[in-house]
Amino acid sequence: MGLFPTILCPKERVSSENQMNRILLLTYHPLLAINGGTFTYKAIIEQFRREELIWVGTGAASTKSPEWMSGYKTYIFPLFIFRTNWLRIFTKPPFYLVHYLLLYLYYAPNVCLKIIKIIRSEEVSLVWIEGVKQTFIIGRMLSKLTKIPIHLSLNDDYSAQTTAIERFFFLKTPFQYLLNNSKSIDFISEGMAEYYKDRYGYSKSNYKIIWIGNKIERLPEPVINRELRRIILFGNIHGIDAVHSFCKAIQLLRNQGRSICLDIYSGANYSFLENQYKNVGYKGKVSVSELKSIIQKYDLVYVPLFFSKKGRVVATTSLPSKMILALQCQIPILAHGPCYASNIQFVKKHSVGSCITTNIPKEIAEELIKIGYGDRLSSSNNERIIYFEEYDTEKRVREFIEYLRISAVNDWDPCRI
Repeated sequence: MGLFPTILCPKERVSSENQMNRILLLTYHPLLAINGGTFTYKAIIEQFRREELIWVGTGAASTKSPEWMSGYKTYIFPLFIFRTNWLRIFTKPPFYLVHYLLLYLYYAPNVCLKIIKIIRSEEVSLVWIEGVKQTFIIGRMLSKLTKIPIHLSLNDDYSAQTTAIERFFFLKTPFQYLLNNSKSIDFISEGMAEYYKDRYGYSKSNYKIIWIGNKIERLPEPVINRELRRIILFGNIHGIDAVHSFCKAIQLLRNQGRSICLDIYSGANYSFLENQYKNVGYKGKVSVSELKSIIQKYDLVYVPLFFSKKGRVVATTSLPSKMILALQCQIPILAHGPCYASNIQFVKKHSVGSCITTNIPKEIAEELIKIGYGDRLSSSNNERIIYFEEYDTEKRVREFIEYLRISAVNDWDPCRI
């Protein structure tokens, strides 16, 4: 007898040739935020057949789901600790200990048991997990209790997303278990894959690199201005130390009579940069459809990454999805970070922009004025070619979905539960 005998398997199972291999996607958040992660999942989910994918959202304050998920079978499991007013309390000592206990010892196991019911009733063949915080615990429990194959998505360093207390008491064992026992894994970059091999002993070769941007229609060629005047920074900032130095460099150029400005578009509040520096403007949040036309009015897309020692792992392994949008818009990238940073390596490899590897404002200013019209025109042309040859979103999404479908073809039977 299974764990949930009240949920019956269909009496008549379809033949293996015609059987739909359903995939259950488990995310650690409800996909409502406007960020690179949401854009990536949206681009992938929209290419699945609606009857093929089931989505389970965790870490939610309510049962609200994004409008673009309508038509897909969705399950969202909220808990009061994810509400903004409660988060303000639970993220402060000593209350964060209560948060951890509720999240990892109460919420995660209960969600796991609910997912087991879904797996059986929906005849799921593969669980695709966004590996962050509570999903590690849920994923390990699912694997142990049901033996269902797991696909694990790792977009960041797991230790950078958690505290030492979380890792030691709750997450180390589930994380290591899924890393070693998942049927397949995807990383955001080769740098991330190498990092997991070196630090966590990941040794399998059947991983996939998934770096996908937002799906947009093909844009017209932009007008490349002869004079460099306007630079845009959008999305979340991963390298605030670099941004402060860059803003100081712009201020130095302003004092020299050069009119170069930096405009910031983001849902996060970066108005303090506008208040602190001249020629820096905070424009707030805009939709992707608005952003793409806005980007094409600028001369450079500024993509910073950390210089600090603490941010070295992020700088080495992260590959900001804003660079894909820059390629789609065909506006040259201005990569700013240490020489080992992934944004610097990407721009150098493909010749799609310029690189600044110093964090000294005076030297940044000197490098900035060296970027000429010919350099930007050439970079824009290269972006157009590189995107459609190597980073086309639709092509990469199709390849990844096929990769998941192959992982979902297996002998696992939900009626075994």
